[in-house]
Amino acid sequence: MTSMLPIIQERRTKTSIFVVLKVTQACNMGCRYCSAEKDVAKVPLLTGAMGKAVIDALIDLGLPSYSVCFHGGEPLLGFKAIRETVEYAQGLPAPVDFRFSIQSNLSLMTDAIAAWCHDRHVSVGFSLDGEPTTNEVFRVFHDGRGTTHATLNGLATLQRYQRRVGCVAVIGGHNFDKTAGFFHFLLEHGVDRVSLNRMAPVGKGIDVCRHESITDEQYVTCLTDCYLMMVESKYRIQVKPITDWARKIIHPASQSHGCYECGAGWSHISVDPVGNVYACDRFTFDPHWISGNLRHAPLLEIFNESKMTSCRTRTERIPECTRCPVRYVCGGSCAVTSYYAKGTIDLPGHECGNMRQFIPWLDRRLAEHPIERLAMEAAILGADPQDVYPQLVEAVAAGALG
Repeated sequence: MTSMLPIIQERRTKTSIFVVLKVTQACNMGCRYCSAEKDVAKVPLLTGAMGKAVIDALIDLGLPSYSVCFHGGEPLLGFKAIRETVEYAQGLPAPVDFRFSIQSNLSLMTDAIAAWCHDRHVSVGFSLDGEPTTNEVFRVFHDGRGTTHATLNGLATLQRYQRRVGCVAVIGGHNFDKTAGFFHFLLEHGVDRVSLNRMAPVGKGIDVCRHESITDEQYVTCLTDCYLMMVESKYRIQVKPITDWARKIIHPASQSHGCYECGAGWSHISVDPVGNVYACDRFTFDPHWISGNLRHAPLLEIFNESKMTSCRTRTERIPECTRCPVRYVCGGSCAVTSYYAKGTIDLPGHECGNMRQFIPWLDRRLAEHPIERLAMEAAILGADPQDVYPQLVEAVAAGALG
C-alpha cells in the first residue's frame, strides 16, 4: 500500500474522492433522454471480483476516505456484485472509511435489498421528474408504460428501512414550471430532499434537448421558485444544488462531491464494470474518455493521465471563466456537457448562463435575509436547516440576532 499522497498537485491535496461505480449500462426502464441499454446481456455487468478490485485500488491510492456510489443503467440489476463489494470493503482491516450509496429507479427494490442496505449503512436515492403525468413524459419502460407507480412502490418498500430518501429530478421543458406541485407530491410521499439536474446534451439527451431544452431565463426562474419554496416550507424540503451554492457563497472553502465546483478528474471519477476509469461519470462508456484501466495501472498513475489533467485544469484555459465573478461557486460548470454540445471541454458548460444570473441573485438574497443566511451557516456546521429555522425566527423576533 502506498503512503498518503497529494494526488492533485495543481489544485489541492484531497482527503476523499467521490467514485461512481457503474454496475451496468443496462436498465429495465427506457427513459427517452437516457443512453441505457435495454438488454443486460448485451453489456458488461459488474462482478464481485471487479468490485473488490476497485476497493483494493482505492485503498492503494492511500486516502483515508471514499464515497462510492453504485450507478447504472439500473444498478440493482447487478445487486449481487454490489453486495459482494460492500461486504468485502467493510470486512477489511484497513483503516479506510468507505461511504456507500446506490442511485436507482427503485422499480427492483425489495424488502431483502432494503434491509441489507439498512444493515450495511448503504444509502439509496432515486430518480423522478414530477407527478405521474409529468414524470412519464420521458421516464417510461421500454414498452412505453409509465414508471411512476413502480418507482413509488419501491420507494415505499425502501422507506420501511431508510427514513430519509433523496430524489434526483431532470429539469427540462416538461417540468421547469411545475416544481411547486412536484415538491408537494414528494412531501406527500415522505421525500424532503431533491436534487435538480438541468437536462444535459449527453447521450440521447443531445437529440431530446433540441426539442425540450429550456432557456437560461426559464431555468433561473425555476431555481428562484425552488429556493423560495424551500424557504416558505421552512426547509421542510431542501434543494440541491441550491443549498450547495448557498454554502459556497457563505463559506468558499466548503465542498461537496457534486460538480460545483466541477470535480471532474480530481474529486470525482467514474469506473465502469470492466475497470476503465473516467474523469466524470457522464463520460462513462465513451471510449475516447478512458483514462486507464485499474487492472493494468494504479489509480495514482491514472490520475496523472492527460485527460484527467485536462479536465481538472480546464477553467484556467477558459477566458470566460477566468474573468467570471461567480467562478468560485460554479467552477466552470460542466466539462462533459461542454464537450458533447460544443466539441471541447475548453468552453463553459451548458449551465454557464443560468449560473451567471442565479448565483448573484442568491448572493444578494442571503445578504438581505439574515435568517436564511444563518440557516445555511448552520448547515455548514452540520445542522439541519429545518431544525434550526424556527429557533432563528424566534431569536430575530426577540432581538437576540441582528
